[in-house]
Amino acid sequence: MEVVHRAGPAAAGGPTTMPEEEVAVQLCRHLPRRYIAVQLRRNDFHELASSLPRARFTSNNNIYTSVQEIADTLEEERGVQFEEILFSMNLNSSSIEQTYDNIMCEMFSNSINWGKIITYITFTVHMAVYCARENSLRDKVPDIVTWA
Repeated sequence: MEVVHRAGPAAAGGPTTMPEEEVAVQLCRHLPRRYIAVQLRRNDFHELASSLPRARFTSNNNIYTSVQEIADTLEEERGVQFEEILFSMNLNSSSIEQTYDNIMCEMFSNSINWGKIITYITFTVHMAVYCARENSLRDKVPDIVTWA
């Protein structure tokens, strides 16, 4: 499957096609940044959300909207579990990056599929909101954006 998008230098010349794998890579790189800001605002962390770097992913907004809707549904269905997982990890400023890396490596160790990508995005966003709530970890939110 190929997706038509407008981004980068090719945008000036009109639509180009991007293989689905590249769309997935772009989503994994940029959509969490945008979605973190959205979720921070939803949780009344407006100033923190405004301070984050903006996502550069400019592909088809239908893809972003669809992924966000699915991630919202996953958050509604599994948000409590994500919260329990994060709480049980006893995260601190010196362990959070290694913990995040370990989770992501394990998640994608044997395959990559859209379900895992949505889970990755949702978990990353949930971790950022969790850190925003925890005063001792609030300064890690921009780092999570960078890791994503």
